[in-house]
Amino acid sequence: MPTPPIQRFLKNSPQIRDSPSFNPHNEWVITWDTSSSDIIYGKSITQTNHPGSQSITQIQHYIHTYVETYSPSHSSNTNASTPRRMTSFIRPCKGCSRHVFNVSNPSICTLYIATLNLLTIKVYRPLHIPAHITAPKRTWKFPTLHHHTLRTIAYNDYQRSQHANSFLTPIIPVPRENSPDTLTIYNNNPVLNPLSPLYLNNLVIGFDKVIDRLLFLAHQFINFTDLSFYTDGSLFQDGATMFQPSSTTAETFAVLTTLIVSPSNACITIFTDSLNTIHNYEKFSNSSLSTRQKLKFTTYPVWSLILRLIELKHLMVTFQKVKSHSGDLFNDQADLLSKEATTLSPIFISPKSDPSALMTVMFDHLGPLYGNIRKWSQRACHAHLATSNLHNKPQRHLLQLMELYPIDWSFTSQWLRKNNNNGAPCSFQNDKTTGHKIKLFAHSLPTADIQQRNYPKLYPAHPILCSECTTQVYDNSHIGYCPTHLRELNVSLRTAADYLISLITSSPNAPPSTRDVTSSIERSPLFSPVSDISHPSYLLLHQLVPEELPAIVSLHIRSRKLTMEIVETFIQYFYTQITRKFWRIHSDSFHLWEKSRRITKKKKRSYRKSHRSSRSARDPLDMMPPTRSRSNLRQADLILRHTHNGPAHPYCFPKIDDDDHRAIIYCLGSNYLHSGSWISYFNASNSFALPYPEFRELYFNSLGLPYTRS
Repeated sequence: MPTPPIQRFLKNSPQIRDSPSFNPHNEWVITWDTSSSDIIYGKSITQTNHPGSQSITQIQHYIHTYVETYSPSHSSNTNASTPRRMTSFIRPCKGCSRHVFNVSNPSICTLYIATLNLLTIKVYRPLHIPAHITAPKRTWKFPTLHHHTLRTIAYNDYQRSQHANSFLTPIIPVPRENSPDTLTIYNNNPVLNPLSPLYLNNLVIGFDKVIDRLLFLAHQFINFTDLSFYTDGSLFQDGATMFQPSSTTAETFAVLTTLIVSPSNACITIFTDSLNTIHNYEKFSNSSLSTRQKLKFTTYPVWSLILRLIELKHLMVTFQKVKSHSGDLFNDQADLLSKEATTLSPIFISPKSDPSALMTVMFDHLGPLYGNIRKWSQRACHAHLATSNLHNKPQRHLLQLMELYPIDWSFTSQWLRKNNNNGAPCSFQNDKTTGHKIKLFAHSLPTADIQQRNYPKLYPAHPILCSECTTQVYDNSHIGYCPTHLRELNVSLRTAADYLISLITSSPNAPPSTRDVTSSIERSPLFSPVSDISHPSYLLLHQLVPEELPAIVSLHIRSRKLTMEIVETFIQYFYTQITRKFWRIHSDSFHLWEKSRRITKKKKRSYRKSHRSSRSARDPLDMMPPTRSRSNLRQADLILRHTHNGPAHPYCFPKIDDDDHRAIIYCLGSNYLHSGSWISYFNASNSFALPYPEFRELYFNSLGLPYTRS
């Protein structure tokens, strides 16, 4: 590529020593050469640091090449179709036009380069050279990153050095006195008016230099009526939009800053390479879009402020799509500036920016929560529920294993939510398989301990031993790890390892040699011999995906999509061929034990029926906790009714106590907020059915009636 795409990578520069002269040991560096538009490799020889001048490093020049093209005889694989699949290495330069004479060793090609312009890289040790290199020379060095990646890193560092300290400019002070000129400025751009609700410090908060820069631009654009902006966004770890980290938010935030600095009554044309931003603007500005649909936007607060600025400033905004990295000068400059801005401190929307908001939800006093709060709270509740489940006694062993073998929760979630019946939306087989996987994870399969808990009168009170080994208790942790079946489990793991090797080597992006794949899988603790339940395969058997598994695959497959497909295929194989196999063995053995003691399904059904009838015979009021107003409670007080025609929806029957604080959470989190006013579901005839005193007061106030708490 003549001009590689600009991306942000972490910069690793050589350390500048305090001594006047320093000889680095095994320090390999790269830099960008503007004359040839290519990268220069080298090994540091001497670093010279004279007082009053910049540090200079003398390097031995190395040349990049590929094993397959330089010497096919040294490689067992010469069928690499693209440069990305070929093995790159560097070798000493024997002399070139850049060569500077070296007095101590005139036979090598040396260069003198400023230390600040160098980047350090890593090379493989001799023992880690790829297996398909049959006879490498001692002077050959193999970088850990590919040539194209290193070339892009060097080019990005050069671009940053050329544009350093050019992002922020000095601030022109804005007049604050009540002169006619000042009032004209405030009227043309209320962002500059401290008394306006659109004052910039009321809209965004955070890094002061960025806010001052926006104030400066707003002052510069006051006399313009027709403006064109090129916008772009970039995301890198904690960027300038820290509390809503996503590339979509970065693109939307860029649009917001253009409208902040734009004067009133202006025509604005925004050029962007993000088609998603244009579509979101068209959707969000649609007047027929309901509040509930708008809340589904992850960038809802940003778009809400954008439309408010357009309305109050009387702006005419037009979006135009431009192709990214197509040679458009202004679009490339916007892309460069957005990547430089990721190094700045963060800014985010102020909680005071939306006057119609009833509240601003904060997370642990760290920052505001954006997006759909209902969905966020649902995820938070699910995370809390999963954490609390892991602390249960049956799953205590999972927590111990997680400390040794971390879990990849993204793959685990994807596997548990996988459709198990060829994508059928409604399927008994899918529900059955998903339920079985969840029971494996929760350690709730009907083993002996679970049956003793559910049917205490049918099973003996003493611990029930496994009928296979007759030495250990038959519970969920015993499935597959019975001492009688350990040998069979090891054979199955060996077969699973061979299956994983075949999946990796048969993929389109397979590595050139299978030797590296086999050795990495054989070294993995996931496929080591099993002796007890402390083996990491216990996690796989209970539907958890260790990070070790995707790490092995991604070591040889560069594509994340292919990695996910291979991992999912392997987990499916492990579940069908190993997990279900050992569950059937233990289940059949336990059924024989139950049959010998005449414990049948009929007896279980009759036990459940009698247990339900004994519970239903109790008075519902007797099952409630004692409260102050229990004597005055009626059955109608426990039920929320609606006044619409048709049967009541199940959500209208929470059956909660009059003084239960969960009622307010229920009503605020239900569909009452989105399908109309929640008070419309009640009328004067059933006003006493409102579950909480504050709700009753709101109801009466909405009708214009006085309300007195009893």
